[in-house]
Amino acid sequence: FGGTSLANADRIKNVVEIIRTCLENKPIVVVSAIGGITDLLINVAKESVKGVNPNEKVEEIIEIHKKIIFDLNLNDDFLMDEFTRLYDTLNGVYLLKELSPRSLDLISSFGEIWSSKIVAEYLNSIKLPSKNYTGGEIGIITNDEFTNSEILEETYNLIKDYSINFKHIPVITGFIAKNKDGDITTLGRGGSDYSASIIGAALDA
Repeated sequence: FGGTSLANADRIKNVVEIIRTCLENKPIVVVSAIGGITDLLINVAKESVKGVNPNEKVEEIIEIHKKIIFDLNLNDDFLMDEFTRLYDTLNGVYLLKELSPRSLDLISSFGEIWSSKIVAEYLNSIKLPSKNYTGGEIGIITNDEFTNSEILEETYNLIKDYSINFKHIPVITGFIAKNKDGDITTLGRGGSDYSASIIGAALDA
């Protein structure tokens, strides 16, 4: 599901209804960030390195997510640590005036991580057991070319092996993977479609 499909609470409810119709096929769900969030994260990172305090923009990004969480009748406790991590990461960029490709991948990954947690939390709230994962956690391994990484061949077997552990509906971040050191990498813009294709290929979907 792309960012437009997740843009607000009503659209997320619609996504969940689609998932519900597929339960007998044991669906694997791959999600993008909520519409527009990745661009906002990248822009605030690039402004921070120039010396613009990021806190006001971070608050705007967080409020978009809090409204969706509220409209889904969820408690936002499950994302509070993540919100703090974004503040801390961007304030580090602001204070050091350094933004490496590795740091940019970390910052731009928050959107998918948050959307996957929101979808999984909502599924759980309506008694559809779910768990969120990053692409890296389920076996999408890449080289070290941050912001536009290439997957390694072993990815396919790793996903196949990990999928055996899926006891609930998995909600997986598109766009995000990891390198062999465990650092977050991203697959370039449009990477969520690519992530879903990689997972589908690995599982002979």
